[in-house]
Amino acid sequence: MDLSLRGLDAAKPSDTSVRYEVLGDSWHEQKNPSGYVNLGVAENTLAHEVLAKHIHEHIVLGSEHFTYGTGATGSPQLKQAIARFLGKYLTPSQPLEKSHITVTNGCSAAIEHLSWALANPGEGFLLGQPFYGTFIPDLTLRTGAKVVPVPFGSIDPLNIDAVSQYVKALLAARSEGIKVVGLVLCNPHNPLRRCYPVEFLIDIMRLC
Repeated sequence: MDLSLRGLDAAKPSDTSVRYEVLGDSWHEQKNPSGYVNLGVAENTLAHEVLAKHIHEHIVLGSEHFTYGTGATGSPQLKQAIARFLGKYLTPSQPLEKSHITVTNGCSAAIEHLSWALANPGEGFLLGQPFYGTFIPDLTLRTGAKVVPVPFGSIDPLNIDAVSQYVKALLAARSEGIKVVGLVLCNPHNPLRRCYPVEFLIDIMRLC
């Protein structure tokens, strides 16, 4: 059976296989001392055992959690817990409700859903450099959207002065016939691991 054009495009060789080879051969002091120490993936390794213990001791799943009865966008209990957690630590200007929350199976799925809903094939998303590499396939692979990279030169990407570079990239894309429909920010920044200052976020929202 022949692949679709989308399938053929997705099947082109890439470095993904090497990445998964590394991920499947992680270093461990006793179990795998000759494995890879991967500095290219952000994982909360030091918290794994603590999280596993907490989940086993405190989270109980009922049979209803294995059905569609709790909804296709996450269970009401989970969404309520997320709203309460984010409300406590982010102090939003408007109260977060569980109806505001949609749960997906990971950030990649959420980003792809948004790209699918917001962008037509060939339309673009502004993405400041440096960026997490998987944003590219998340935004483009299945949707046909484009990523418009935003270089900063000597400007700190998290400084308010960086907003002008987004404007330049937007205008350059427009001159090439690319309609920009969105802007992607990862906060804290990946890979720079810093949080955007409030002044930057306000200015970038004005641009949007």
